[in-house]
Amino acid sequence: MRNGSRVRFFPAVCAAVLGWAAAASGQTLTVRSLAEGLQEPAGAAVHPVTGDVYVSERGGGRILVTRNGRPEPAFASGWTVSEILPRWAIAPDMPMEKWMEPVLHRPGPISISTNGTLFVAEQVPNGRILEFRPDDQGRYAVARCVPVPWLDQEFMWRELQVDPGDRLYI
Repeated sequence: MRNGSRVRFFPAVCAAVLGWAAAASGQTLTVRSLAEGLQEPAGAAVHPVTGDVYVSERGGGRILVTRNGRPEPAFASGWTVSEILPRWAIAPDMPMEKWMEPVLHRPGPISISTNGTLFVAEQVPNGRILEFRPDDQGRYAVARCVPVPWLDQEFMWRELQVDPGDRLYI
């Protein structure tokens, strides 16, 4: 319940702060919702070329993109995970099957690089970071796992950022 309250109050608080700032500067502010009915939205990113807004849904286990005011799935139907993975990343607590699973487990932080590559972090203990490069038609159909070495205890990703040089920060 606590999380649900935060999700409901956050837009109201943001609107109030922005409204106060606009009034203080003598400007008119219009606030509109980009999408409604999202299931636990957790992360958002703007595509640097198209301006499309991508949103991760923890509750729905998916990434949506808002186009023409409507949310739609960002990934191609039947998306897969590439089997290219260093051997050191495979372990008893993270077997190959878990790496290759074409399902998002509570997606959280997302970020998009300047070339349109979408990074998604799963917000579960020992969750994956997945990298989706757009294909020739701009669709996200294949993910590549981004293993991080030297993690010897349970962890959960909190933030993902890509800088203008396309370097990923976690």
